[in-house]
Amino acid sequence: MATINTSEILVVTPCGKKKQPISCPARTLYQGAYFTACLKWALSVVPASRVRILSGKYGLLPLEKTINPYNAVIGDVLTSVTIHDIIRQAKEQGIGDVKRVICLGGVWYQWMVKNAWPQQAEFPFYSGGGMFTQMQVLTANRGRLPESWKKKRLFLKEVKERASVSK
Repeated sequence: MATINTSEILVVTPCGKKKQPISCPARTLYQGAYFTACLKWALSVVPASRVRILSGKYGLLPLEKTINPYNAVIGDVLTSVTIHDIIRQAKEQGIGDVKRVICLGGVWYQWMVKNAWPQQAEFPFYSGGGMFTQMQVLTANRGRLPESWKKKRLFLKEVKERASVSK
């Protein structure tokens, strides 16, 4: 197990389609199993202040930010936040210059994170095996960031190729 300086890391988790029907903190709004697995892993390696949820409507959300339920998904050009929103929010939240950004989630989340943090973005749990495979890996590695994953990066070209294949 690697020793992690959590002040240099940001973990970005995906939001989720299944939501509570009322306004509440972001960490409790999303109810799906995939979101829960991602959040549990993130909180097992960094404090809550170093975790953000990437929301299709609101962008980068601190866990305790109260929000309303919504129907927008990352990548939808009509309803989704833009990369410019994400970069602006990162600067406003003081997380624009972190040394490592660990992104959990699929190709659209990866694309957003890779564009917001081109040199810092890492996608250690993405294997293309789908969310159920990823959930198993997240659960098995709770509290750990294996050394071999520190340098594993999925570059923009690969993200775009995977996104175009899945359409």
